[in-house]
Amino acid sequence: MSRNNKLTQRNFRAVILALLILSPTLLLAQSRSLQILEENPDARSIAMGNISLMSTDRNYLYVNPSSIFYNANKYSANINGTFFPKNDDVSGNLLYGNASAAFRFAEMHAAFIGYRYLGGQTITGQTDQYGTPGKDIKPIDWSFDIGYSIKINDKLSAFARGSFIQQKFEESNNTFSFSLGGNYRNYLYFGDTESQLNIAARVLDIGPAIESSSKVKYDLPTSAQASADLSLPLSDMNRLNIAVGGRYFLPSDATLLTVGAGAEYTYNNLISARAGYNYGENETSRTTVGLGLNIKFISVDAAYSIANDTYFNMFHMGLTARF
Repeated sequence: MSRNNKLTQRNFRAVILALLILSPTLLLAQSRSLQILEENPDARSIAMGNISLMSTDRNYLYVNPSSIFYNANKYSANINGTFFPKNDDVSGNLLYGNASAAFRFAEMHAAFIGYRYLGGQTITGQTDQYGTPGKDIKPIDWSFDIGYSIKINDKLSAFARGSFIQQKFEESNNTFSFSLGGNYRNYLYFGDTESQLNIAARVLDIGPAIESSSKVKYDLPTSAQASADLSLPLSDMNRLNIAVGGRYFLPSDATLLTVGAGAEYTYNNLISARAGYNYGENETSRTTVGLGLNIKFISVDAAYSIANDTYFNMFHMGLTARF
């Protein structure tokens, strides 16, 4: 076999394998690479219309680092996971997960560390025309992330995140990215009721394209995001949170706009019910629902996102500890 034919065969095989692995996520990702950077990392915000930037008391690094300044606990640790539909063309199940920790110090500063993972499937190696069995392929994306946030004054804060990213398919390719954002928080009064208004914006995943050994380059899914949410105490034991937000992916050959809205009702700071809707171009819209449970310093969250095609419905879980 000639060198050109071997190269063509290898490239064709890589495309086919990528389609097999990414088929559960193509509805969301279209033709952008590094789906791990696009996944909403937080079960609570998924349930509220898939708005991954909002005021929060969990998963600070990936949702809103500035929120740590408005909560009593200085330390926080979180794990979250998304379970994708089974793909019958490959073995195993595609799983997204993240873990992060946060620490507030000197009252105006906070540091964060985290890890994200996307993998779990195996493609059985194909036997070539000479009878030589191929190696099994286990595609994995992962990132190691660090973040920092500073409280400028009682209303304004800023945050940043840096990421080292590896994509492993038939070979391992690395890149890095950084993200920047700001947060505004104020108090509104409806009669004698004090409500909290939070507005945030950020740019995510600015960085160089990821490049294979064959010099094929894929741009990062750089995006711009903005949101606003309002916390409304209904009584001493009842609270309502309302959120709206949007995200726009910037790569010129794979732009995508998503806009979401959601609400959360909490009773006695113990149990929460959530629901929302996320509109997305290219048939990426989703209805979302979820529940949350708070027991002392532990929070457990569950969410279910319902796509236009039921094959793409997904289940999400989260666990948070605060100290």
